Amino acid sequence: MLAEFQRHFWQTRVPAFQALWAACESIPPETWSNDLKLSLHGLAGVAALVDQPALGDLARAIEQQWDTEGASEALLPALHELNKLIKI
Repeated sequence: MLAEFQRHFWQTRVPAFQALWAACESIPPETWSNDLKLSLHGLAGVAALVDQPALGDLARAIEQQWDTEGASEALLPALHELNKLIKI
């Protein structure tokens, strides 16, 4: 079962986030797709199960900030950091 979580995380959730982030990172935050936020939620929910707690914590923090403040340029540094963590 853990192997299935690993596979799903790295082959489905991570590429989905990367594609959504690639589509959103060069456009104004107020036009970001809600799918990007849902993707963050998915990463946060599964990351600890695949031994990536720091990645999950960062995704959760971004999602919570987005919930509180809305999509904004203030999220950019954390989103760039998350994208770097995923590429490692």
